[in-house]
Amino acid sequence: MISLAKILFTLAAVFGVWSLFSLIRKGLSGGTRLSAAQRAAEAARRATEARMAGREAAPPPAEVELVRCTRCGTFVPRGQSCPCGHQPER
Repeated sequence: MISLAKILFTLAAVFGVWSLFSLIRKGLSGGTRLSAAQRAAEAARRATEARMAGREAAPPPAEVELVRCTRCGTFVPRGQSCPCGHQPER
């Protein structure tokens, strides 16, 4: 016959086994479990650090003086011809 004591004992046993497996799983995984967003953020941080570790500081880009073509209005670097074929003033 099912008694209250048997039901309580069964619930306590199930809870105890579940707690034991939870502790074992945490111990094997190295501590607390991270959410998917936390794992993604950590992976992005590690990837960024790895990319930046191999780079040197880039020099600033060289300045280029642009002149306007009197024929078509396009700006081109000083000393180069315009795509329209006209040579802007130097």
